[in-house]
Amino acid sequence: MSGRDLILAIDLSGSMVRDDFVLDNLAVSRLDAVKSVAARFTRQRRGDRVGLIVFGSQAYVAAAPSFDTEAIARSIETMVIGISGRATNISDALGLSLKRLTLSNAETKVILLLSDGANNAGSATPTDVAALAAQMKIRIHTVALG
Repeated sequence: MSGRDLILAIDLSGSMVRDDFVLDNLAVSRLDAVKSVAARFTRQRRGDRVGLIVFGSQAYVAAAPSFDTEAIARSIETMVIGISGRATNISDALGLSLKRLTLSNAETKVILLLSDGANNAGSATPTDVAALAAQMKIRIHTVALG
């Protein structure tokens, strides 16, 4: 058991529909690849609380941090493109993730950002939000797709 609080921030913008990934020898969309890998990753997080932020034009809490990793994994598997707009608002996704993690008493707090694009919405910049995360001692790991 690691006892981390981990937020997955997953891009649901319009570009995630592109079928340019291969999973189990089949062409799949970027989103389908992320859903498969992120759900499997989440199910393996024994002892960690995992939360889910989804974003496009806006960012939303899809699942509050929880030890019920199976429920979070199922939420990941049901995500669809377009429910949060078609742009890519990385800064708001990171900001909302930070807000959720400020409520945490965990010693280790991590944001895992999964996106295929550059920030093209919102008023803050991802660099500014990342600087705030550093001040708060919250690590951000980015998985770039495409």
